[in-house]
Amino acid sequence: MSPFEKTSATDKPMRELGELALLKKIRRALGEAAPPCPEGPGDDCAVLECECEENFKQLFTVDSLVYKKHFDDSLTAFQAGEKLLKRNVSDIAAMAGTATVGVTAVVCGGDVSEGWLLEFCRGLSAAALRHGVRLVGGDLAQGDAGTFSASLSLLGKAKHPVTRKGARPGDLIFVTGKLGGSLAGWHYEFKPRVKEALWLAEHFRPNAMMDLTDGLAKDLPQLLPENCDAFLETNALPISPAVTENPLVHALSDGEDYELLFTLPEGTDIAALMKKWNENFSTPLTCIGKIERAHDDKDGKRLRDARTKELLNAKGFSHFQ
Repeated sequence: MSPFEKTSATDKPMRELGELALLKKIRRALGEAAPPCPEGPGDDCAVLECECEENFKQLFTVDSLVYKKHFDDSLTAFQAGEKLLKRNVSDIAAMAGTATVGVTAVVCGGDVSEGWLLEFCRGLSAAALRHGVRLVGGDLAQGDAGTFSASLSLLGKAKHPVTRKGARPGDLIFVTGKLGGSLAGWHYEFKPRVKEALWLAEHFRPNAMMDLTDGLAKDLPQLLPENCDAFLETNALPISPAVTENPLVHALSDGEDYELLFTLPEGTDIAALMKKWNENFSTPLTCIGKIERAHDDKDGKRLRDARTKELLNAKGFSHFQ
């Protein structure tokens, strides 16, 4: 469904409604996810009590959703709103944290349908309530006709934050879920791996972790130490059942898997990990390879087939390329 289509006979383009009237309707659409002012929308800033408890670190992330880039008319407005919230929650989860409060900024043309935007807000609200997020404010600005984009800034907290920079030579590489199914709908159906990440941080303390958004071929090198390559068991990669052709290419390159990618120290008892994992989660967990020092004079940070040692020819998704 297009953001510019009417959703009812009384629906109006935003340019006919006006900002103040629209903001009132947005607040109603957000419902219980948005507390009253001054804690919630209504002023230039939200007045918050400190969200970080003792022994917790504060997390802060921002991510965007752009029409015809991150979603198209095949998604409902509700699904698009959910996706924006979940994209940000996935970032918080990837650092073994939980999300707390967020603010949203929307830039769109005056021809965007009022009904579409309010349904977008309802989807945003529904996902926020599922993940314990309070939406405390935001911004609305007019852009060019035919455009829509929304950004969400999200605060979170973590007792043991896991960054991308702690991996070491010898580390084992793991991934949750299945890869390569984003083009078949997973890019909005996904569930942020919050519980899984918190459990890992408490019980196994990954050396490095991130969520997969641009494809394994692009994201995994960001975890690798200098002068190290990733040696992948390509036959072990967990492929989405939605992929029917070129499964390795899709698993490496498609992006928007929103699965956890993490490393554990060499010597980790994989059998014990898998047993405990399966006792707690139905989400698949797969060891897909190992980090080793580069076997040549190059700088590393490449993906290789563990069996043949050959470089894997895949790049993943990159903006502006």
